[in-house]
Order: sequence, then structure tokens, then C-alpha cells
Amino acid sequence: MSLVSLALEYIYFTPWRAVQVHLGGLKDTLKSMGTHPSLIQEIPKDPHMASSQFRLEGATHQYISCSSCHSLYPLKPGDSAVNIDQLALPCCPLKKTPSSSLCNTPLWMQHKLGPDLICFKPCKKYLHQGLKAWLGRLLLRKGIEEILDRPLRTPPPDPDSPIDDIWLSPVFRNLKDSSGQPFLSALVGEGHLVFSFVMDSFDPFGMKIAKQSASSTRMWLVCLNFPEHMRYLQENVFLAGVIQGPDKPSNEQTNHYIQLILNDLLDFWDPGVFFS
Repeated sequence: MSLVSLALEYIYFTPWRAVQVHLGGLKDTLKSMGTHPSLIQEIPKDPHMASSQFRLEGATHQYISCSSCHSLYPLKPGDSAVNIDQLALPCCPLKKTPSSSLCNTPLWMQHKLGPDLICFKPCKKYLHQGLKAWLGRLLLRKGIEEILDRPLRTPPPDPDSPIDDIWLSPVFRNLKDSSGQPFLSALVGEGHLVFSFVMDSFDPFGMKIAKQSASSTRMWLVCLNFPEHMRYLQENVFLAGVIQGPDKPSNEQTNHYIQLILNDLLDFWDPGVFFS
């Protein structure tokens, strides 16, 4: 049954809530048929449990995002409190400059769990997908490593010839690594990858005729080592994260999210990342 729910979610793009209803209805059907309870208990209630068993979900890190300045603060699973005084960061402590005042925007909001029980949950969260785990999953696919390590095209002898691929650009040909050596001349057993960064905003509710609008922003990395016909396939593009709306962050505010990507790339740059 787990395989059926995974096929509905990942192949036919059935909404998560619909898959949850499907699993619940299946359990009730088996109960009415007198199926042994131990077999019914093996059917997961949550579709995410099946995804975790097969490691289909990407490795993500949770952050609290300030709704005003978009500063990010790590969020650990289970971080919540009944009393606001128990929270480590009840409000955003960011100061743009040493002489600026505190942002002081609340990071948590009340969430009622019952008649007499109230806890706090983040006002806005951000999920960042780790590049190391994503690249490791990518390299596990058959033939991908050979494709990424293929010989690159040589530039035409005439310097005035048209450039129809980014790899023929002198900027890429002259790129140096952390030791000052040509980056593209990788040693045997090493893979030197180059990524392009893409950021774009979209309306999560689709195109509306009314003037009201919302905007979310997504960030990708595109591996340029792929041949042109494979670079922008969905399975080959790294989605770093999606910044929640409804307002689009300014160029300065997006730096908080871009910094997470830079932190991942710095480890790849020096000393490098080893995949077994």
C-alpha cells in the first residue's frame, strides 16, 4: 500500500491530503472485511512516513523567517513553548547597522491546541534544501557521473566565432580554483562542477483577474556540466528553497536566503566534498 500511495503522490501528483484520505479509507475497508489488525497497522496514516522509508524526500533544514526583514534563525523540530518567555528568540533581534534600532518583529504566534492549552508556532518558516545531500542523490543515478565528467567542447580557433554555449566563453575557460590552478582541468577522480543561480517570483494562486496578488520567490541552481538538452530538466535542477509571500522580498532581504546557498558552496570550493 505504501507503493500505491507513493505512486499517487510522485507519479500522478495527487495532493497530499487526498493520499491521506485514500490511506484512511483503505484502513476502514480492511477493518470491515475482518482483516487481521496487525496487517492494518502496517498501512501508514501519514503519506510522509512512506516517503521517509524510501528516502524520497530531500534533506531540508528549517528556519524561522522574520516577516519584516527576512532574517533567518535555525528552527529545531519540536521548538515551541506554552509560555512566550520560554522562547529563545521571541522577536527578531536584527540591527541593519550598529546605530539602527532593533527589528523587534514577533517571530512566533499563538496556536490554540485545546480549550485551555496554547502553544506558539513560527509566524513564517523557510525550508532550505542541502546541496550536499541533493548532489549525492543525483550522483547515485545511473550514468549521471559519466555525463558530468564528459570532455567539454573546445572553443573554435577563430576568437571572433559565435559562442553558442556558455562553456566556450573565455570567462569559464580562465576560471581558477582555490589554489590558483585552472578550474576545468580536474584531476583524475575529481569532479569540478559549475552552477548558475536563478531566482524568480510567481503567484502561488495563479493568474487572477482581480487586482489582488501574492508573490512567492523560488531559487534554483542549474548544473552547467549537463549537456544543453539536460540542464533544465526538472530532475536535474536543484531547488534551494521557496520564500513565502505574500510580499516579494527586496534585493537586500534575499541575501539572507542566498547566504545559505553560499555556505553550502564554500565547502565544495575548499576543501571540497567527498562522496563514497
